[in-house]
Amino acid sequence: MPRPRKESEPTIEPILLEVNKNLTQLRKERGLTQLQLAEIIGISRNLLANYELGRTHLTDETIILIAKALNVSTDRLLGIETKKKKQTNIQSIRLVKRMQRIEKLPTIEQRAILKTIDTLLKGTEAEG
Repeated sequence: MPRPRKESEPTIEPILLEVNKNLTQLRKERGLTQLQLAEIIGISRNLLANYELGRTHLTDETIILIAKALNVSTDRLLGIETKKKKQTNIQSIRLVKRMQRIEKLPTIEQRAILKTIDTLLKGTEAEG
């Protein structure tokens, strides 16, 4: 008489898909291209693309390198950490990028922009 089949253990594939999705999302939130992130962690752009597409499995070492480069915990990258925190980092990154663009301007233009910002902030503070 044949034995009843054991139910197979759940596959890890859905988990890996979540990691790939998180990697892509976090990279884009940080305003990085695949090439930029690949250079930061010392791999080729093609390998990073394969990680994002799920064609290649991430090693433990690579997960740590990517998490450090994206300034997130490995739990966040792996999708283990709950998303209790609001996505305020996106706003901060946009602000930082704008400030970097302002820093590249001539000093006179920088002063004009900063004076405008200061005036706006004083007006906002007076209202509040």
